Amino acid sequence: MATKNKKIKTEAPELQIEEMATPMESKVSTKAELKKLWQSLRSLIFFILLLVLIPQIENWIGQDNIKNFITSTGIWAPIIFVFIRLLTVVIAPLRLGPITTLMHRAFGLWPSLLYTVLVITVGSTINYFISRKWGNKIIGFFFGPDILKTVDLYAQKYLDRDFKTTSLLFLSNYELMSYAAGLTGLKWWKVTLASLASSLVTAPLIVVRDLNIGSNNTLATILYILGVILGLAPILLVAKDDIIAWWKAEMKRINEM
Repeated sequence: MATKNKKIKTEAPELQIEEMATPMESKVSTKAELKKLWQSLRSLIFFILLLVLIPQIENWIGQDNIKNFITSTGIWAPIIFVFIRLLTVVIAPLRLGPITTLMHRAFGLWPSLLYTVLVITVGSTINYFISRKWGNKIIGFFFGPDILKTVDLYAQKYLDRDFKTTSLLFLSNYELMSYAAGLTGLKWWKVTLASLASSLVTAPLIVVRDLNIGSNNTLATILYILGVILGLAPILLVAKDDIIAWWKAEMKRINEM
């Protein structure tokens, strides 16, 4: 009888551990799902906040006061703005929020277009050299392990296929793809040209959208949607063969079940 009692005592804690493991795993899974949901929705949430906040901030500070401040600082205003914007391209998680939109509105159309093209082109080239030097470590640090897998995939399969493909992928996400390019055999000048080509499309969308927030929210929203489409369409075009192959394999697997 003593032997049986000992067996019961040693088995009981194991059952308790298994029961406790299930809620823990559920919490981890829920946290991961919430993180993915936030990553997919943050761009939309940020845009909605811009529509609400920008007119309020301008009314509070005064648009003329912002323009007068920029004029009084002379050449230093665009230099500081470009430098800070470069930091947001290189240090990918860093964002300026409504400051970028306010500065675009203060500088006006053509200066803002010039500065945005410059930031995208120079920032992408810097990212390429950083990735060349530190590789996957720096990408994983900035973007996380899930994005790192995507970067590796595009670096290995698509980025250095040809100039058109490289430019299309830079159009979708120049920050991410410039880091991915550093993992390939692409020359730096090809990365610079590809980012320049993509910036000639993305810069007008960003700047004209920012200039119309508050005065023409319909146009700003249309430009935002176009930006989202431009972010997805190049990836679908470049990887269409692999996507079709994956779809056929999934259909075959379902039919065989």
